[in-house]
Amino acid sequence: MPFRELFEETLTYTAPSHGDWGLVRIASLLPESHMIFFCPSACGRHGALGAVAQGFKDRVAYCFLDREDIIGGIDDVVRDGVSQLLAQLPKRPRVVLLYVSCLDDLIGTDLDALAHELAMEYPDVLFRVGHMNPISLDGPTPPPVSTQDMMYGLLGPLPKDRGVNFIGNFVPLDERGELHRFLRGCGVTDIRHISMYATFDGFLEMARSSYNFVMMPAARLAASHLEERLGTPFMSLAATYDVGEISEQYRGIADFLGARPTYGLSADAAKAEEKIRQARAFLGGRPVSVSGGAVLKPFALARALLRYGFCVESVVTDEVLPFDEGAVEEVLGAGVALIEPTHTNVIKFAHRSPDALAIGFDAAYITGSRHIVNLSNDHTVFGYHGVGKLMDMMAQAGESAYDLETLLKEYGVVL
Repeated sequence: MPFRELFEETLTYTAPSHGDWGLVRIASLLPESHMIFFCPSACGRHGALGAVAQGFKDRVAYCFLDREDIIGGIDDVVRDGVSQLLAQLPKRPRVVLLYVSCLDDLIGTDLDALAHELAMEYPDVLFRVGHMNPISLDGPTPPPVSTQDMMYGLLGPLPKDRGVNFIGNFVPLDERGELHRFLRGCGVTDIRHISMYATFDGFLEMARSSYNFVMMPAARLAASHLEERLGTPFMSLAATYDVGEISEQYRGIADFLGARPTYGLSADAAKAEEKIRQARAFLGGRPVSVSGGAVLKPFALARALLRYGFCVESVVTDEVLPFDEGAVEEVLGAGVALIEPTHTNVIKFAHRSPDALAIGFDAAYITGSRHIVNLSNDHTVFGYHGVGKLMDMMAQAGESAYDLETLLKEYGVVL
């Protein structure tokens, strides 16, 4: 794997900052749905505690398996568990997601057949199968990928309009950004995101969109299947903080939509450039540490910051994604340190830099800095507005101190 030699294969350390949304929270984006997990109690404890902490405990149920279930098979357990769940819920869900743990990869339950049987018994409910199998994290369909594929797989054929979907990003983009104005100038009539819908029928309207923008790689499989089933083409659109790359992205968006945009971007670009100058002057030579959990392309962000004149001290990540590879050599060649947040050496706390500006949670934890840019997964940011927003956040973090534990709880990190 390219650049794998940069990372040491060893035991891993899970820092309290190294987490994300978690499977339950991702699946809960699907409106009027309920999850039921069939797994040993030890496997369910992690997700259950996360659901309680994040306020989703009323959307998830657990049916814990014992030795007899494992030996004899869980077909009857699944049927009985669903029956009890539906009898107890105050309102019948439109969709029930049947999740099994990695243990079922060894048992081999025919879950698709069970889902079909349940659909015959409860015709007003859609049943879908999901896998909570961390052993697949290094494979092509880890849980975040297969879950989103399952969710968007519920969309069926509908007449198309000039709408677009944003998929893969768990939080919608900031509507104040120029992207929305640019899309309207390309003839886009509707901009859709799964978080907009409180009802399942509303969610199904996403099938009307003629284009999909994939904001995170984990949704690429779902987008490819939507293209196969519904004929909806997709474009990968990861956020970038390089103003030159942003102009190229917008040209690509217009080409993808087959449009000649009527909205000009020069004022937005100039505003972003001014925000960069202001933040650079305010922060002076303060060292900056960039976390891979904050942005999808940490090396590209580090390279952009270096070119803008910021003092980048380190990049904190345990992987290099293919579309970030082009920035690695320039960043490391500039003397920027690469820190693996999951390496056991992290517990030695040898990378303390309490005055640093930490972009993201891992960078804050490892440097020990309280000057934290509260950003995860490029949430809400894109384009020139995104650059300006990041610069404002950096300036604010430079003059303020934040408690990392509080930020982690507010975000709802699941390790």
